[in-house]
Order: sequence, then C-alpha cells, then structure tokens
Amino acid sequence: MNAGPVQDLVARGAVAAASPAEVAQRATTIITMLPAPKIVDDLFTGDAGLLASAAAGTLFIDCSTIDPGTAQRVAAASAARGLRFVDAPVSGGVIGAANATLTFMAGGDAAAVAEAEKVLLHMGKSVVHCGESGAGQVAKLCNNLLLGITMGGVCEAMQLGTRLGVGRSRPPRVRPLPLRGPARRRARVHMRAHVLMCVLACPCMCYCVCASRCKGLGAGHQQQFRAFVVQRHVQPLSAGTDRH
Repeated sequence: MNAGPVQDLVARGAVAAASPAEVAQRATTIITMLPAPKIVDDLFTGDAGLLASAAAGTLFIDCSTIDPGTAQRVAAASAARGLRFVDAPVSGGVIGAANATLTFMAGGDAAAVAEAEKVLLHMGKSVVHCGESGAGQVAKLCNNLLLGITMGGVCEAMQLGTRLGVGRSRPPRVRPLPLRGPARRRARVHMRAHVLMCVLACPCMCYCVCASRCKGLGAGHQQQFRAFVVQRHVQPLSAGTDRH
C-alpha cells in the first residue's frame, strides 16, 4: 500500500484502513479503479479480498477499464454473496477527474446503478446505464476502439500527404495545434497511444505535439515529446529524407 496518498486523504478527513478486508468491513459503498483484470479479480475474489469480508448489501463500484468477462465474473461472485457490483469505467481523463466532469459507463442491475449514480455524480457529470454486468466495459472498449480507428485515420492521412509532397517545399515547423475542450483532453489522456500510432504510421507529429502542450501534462512528458519530434521528423525533413 502506498502510504503517501492514504495519509493525504486522512488529512482531508478520511479514515485509514490497513487492508482491503478492513475497508470492506467498515464501508457500505466501495469504489475501485485498478490497472489490470487480474488485479481486480484478486482484490475482489481472493481469500483476503473484498467479497470475503463485506457485509450483505455492500455496493461495489469498479471504475477500472478491464475486459467484460472479468467484470461479469466478479459481479456473479458478488451476487452469490448477497453483494452488489457495478462496472463503471470512465471517460474524461485527468482534467475530467480534477474538475468532476467525468462520464461513467455503467453496467449492472438498474437499482444498483441508480444507487451508484448518487455517488459517482460527485466525481462526474454523467452516468450512462449501458446494460447488465459487463456492459459498461463493452461501452468503454467500443469508445477506445473508435478512438484508435480515428487516430489511425489521422496518421494515414498525414502519411499520405507527406509522401505526396505536402510541406516538402517549406521549412519544417513544429507547433501545437490549438485544440480546446474535449479534443484537448483526449490528446492529453491518450498521449502514449498517439506516440505509438505515429511511430508506426505517421511522419508528421503536429497532431500529437499538441498533447505536449496540454495543461496538466508533466514536464518530463513534454520533454520526451519534443525530443521525439525533433529526432524523428524535424531532422529527417531538414535532410530531405523520409524515414518510413
């Protein structure tokens, strides 16, 4: 357990617990957000996990982005113990979290989702009930799929333009695009995905460089972006070569 964030929350009025089991014993609504399906599964269904210690009727809200199958298995294990489980992955990124404007895509029993909504609206502006258990994860996967397809299209269009000579007669320039609102948030949140897509397909980084200038992005990531742009694109363009 990372003691730093725990102590920070305690200073804000929270009560610390020594283990997930203790959290389950002391709380009636529990929110989790974890990076991988196995971690979610272990936390909930392990011998010292949340389900083994929670009182009947406890509401679990899992905001992790995981596969629908894991969410459905945990939901079934929860129901077998008289507990309630809602999968509620989010969209909106760091700025959405900081400003409490996240969107939650929820899957689960309608009554449980309605109760979860009362809690989630303290962190976001919208809770969409997508269907039964796992449906929230399906919606999030579809959202990410659409994002990936869009990024792929942008990369392909930029590569086509560059290969056909667009910009070759002008001195290379690297400047951020003036994105605002949701576009700015998506650029920042999916910075690493943008880098990956452009490494694979795109010889022009202007779309991605905007992410390095988005408010809230760490200085280290900004430096990485700029170094990558110069090495991969500015130098080859200056030399009149195409690295693809």
